[in-house]
Amino acid sequence: MNIGTGKPPPADTEIVPHYGLDLLEPGSPFSAYQFLTLALEGLAFACKAGREPWVCGGTGLYIRALVEKLPLGARPRPGLRSALGKRLEQVTSAEIAQALDLKVKDPHNPARVIRAAEKACREETRASAIYQWAGLTPGDATRDGQDDDVGPVLSSLRGWECAGIAVLDPGKAALDQRIIDRVGYMYENGLVEEVQNLRKLGYGTALTVKTAIGYKEAGLLLDGKFSKQEALQRTIIRTRQYARRQRIYFRGRGWPVFNEEQLSARDGTI
Repeated sequence: MNIGTGKPPPADTEIVPHYGLDLLEPGSPFSAYQFLTLALEGLAFACKAGREPWVCGGTGLYIRALVEKLPLGARPRPGLRSALGKRLEQVTSAEIAQALDLKVKDPHNPARVIRAAEKACREETRASAIYQWAGLTPGDATRDGQDDDVGPVLSSLRGWECAGIAVLDPGKAALDQRIIDRVGYMYENGLVEEVQNLRKLGYGTALTVKTAIGYKEAGLLLDGKFSKQEALQRTIIRTRQYARRQRIYFRGRGWPVFNEEQLSARDGTI
């Protein structure tokens, strides 16, 4: 999944080594816990090579879990995630949230609904009911994710300190133009073909392929439900909505925000 994720091209990764790319198959379960595990490996890899590690990205919870050392109260449950992912082939995420009585701010976001279901499983009685609704057994609820012990991960994380953090925000107008340019670039440079290939490889039902920004719209274009212009415009709208949520989240953390002019005026420190 290269084009729709904005993955840096090989020419860039040859100049600046990247860690954290091409580690999972499309549709594989993923969580903040797994991110921390991989991030710790990446930090150690960079330091061993004598390089200063920079953590870059846009998933606020994952970045926050790393730099603020969140306690990660709910373990990942890959079995439940897989079962709910299959249910999404017949029902919407909002219908799952309603059926399981989940309190979710955005019930139309499948990832948030599934994560809310995992958190609800902290209560044993609720876990049994949720697993049964998903087509699993109470025994599955007991075993699911038992191998994921967050203790060692959090212990290792305490040995690291974040030297500084910056939110790079060019401003709403500039950001909006970048979104338009990026979405146009994706559709002109193979996003639809990428989705088509993912389907050929058997990943068409993977949650990321079916619902992720750009991938969902490209799939609807392939299915004849969207014209190219409709797919492009819908991708732009969803990207704007996501960018707005990112800006609100980052600013809400109190992390310092810089535009390009402010950043270039600094001495290289953050």
